[in-house]
Amino acid sequence: MDNNLPEDVEAYLGGIVQRLTDHLKGQLVGVYLFGSASYGAYESGLSDLDVQAIVKDPLDTVDKQAVIHLLNQDALPCPAIKLEFVVYAQSAVYPASRHPRFELNLNTGHHQPDHISLDPANESSHWFLLDIAMGRKLGRNLHGLNITDAFGAIPRRLILEAIATSLDWHQANELNSANSVLNACRGW
Repeated sequence: MDNNLPEDVEAYLGGIVQRLTDHLKGQLVGVYLFGSASYGAYESGLSDLDVQAIVKDPLDTVDKQAVIHLLNQDALPCPAIKLEFVVYAQSAVYPASRHPRFELNLNTGHHQPDHISLDPANESSHWFLLDIAMGRKLGRNLHGLNITDAFGAIPRRLILEAIATSLDWHQANELNSANSVLNACRGW
């Protein structure tokens, strides 16, 4: 699928895949591009890059730290606003779960400190569920198993619950933000 991404973005995505395959080897199930870059809506200077990876088994602390050090802004500068990178163990996303438990959540980019989360209990799970639901439909396979074989189908009821939770979150935290309107439109 050609999404007309800038050459530096395509090279960066290739670098992510190369670093993950070199380090994780046979443990890596697949790497996937989600979000605006996967469905032709990427805008240089405005968009981030949403990349998800699936591994066969949960990662130990050493592997989690290694992946962070391989992909953070200092090691691999992101040409977009930021990289939002999530790693899941295969059993956490296939079959689908209302609360997908990630192994690692890394947000890294220019002019911002890295956000690293290793504990799904510290994050709102609805964001992850909605990303997977959209990515399963509109995502782009960068490496490995096909997206629909890697991420289980999410029942509509769970998607609707997550959308309602998202709307409640925006009501409480970002009532007047552009993202509040955008996410309400996505939910609609």
